[in-house]
Amino acid sequence: MQTINAYYLQLLHLGFIVLRQALDSKDWEWADHERQFLHNIPSLINETNTKRHECFWIHERDMYLEWVNRRGGEPQSRMLTYYEPTLREMEPAMLAFLGQPAIPALPKWQSSNSPAPSPAG
Repeated sequence: MQTINAYYLQLLHLGFIVLRQALDSKDWEWADHERQFLHNIPSLINETNTKRHECFWIHERDMYLEWVNRRGGEPQSRMLTYYEPTLREMEPAMLAFLGQPAIPALPKWQSSNSPAPSPAG
């Protein structure tokens, strides 16, 4: 739980930076999506109900990543710069916490314009 809490705190720290950038640019749609992404994180710290963590990881995070990849531009650039390293590092810990096996897949934060990884062979 301490590891997951540390990742949540890191996301909040980064999120306030990104939210400030969205507000400074007066991009209200972007700011609203940042708010939606971040709003449940404080209540997840020390939360013992794994269903709430699952909801954040599988639904809220995915909705944010899908939006940011569709939108592109500055929101996508900031997500890749700020959130992507933490989300990538958090993934194995979160999947272990949720009791799910790590499944190699195309990362959701990867742009649809990015080339797909080549199969090992």
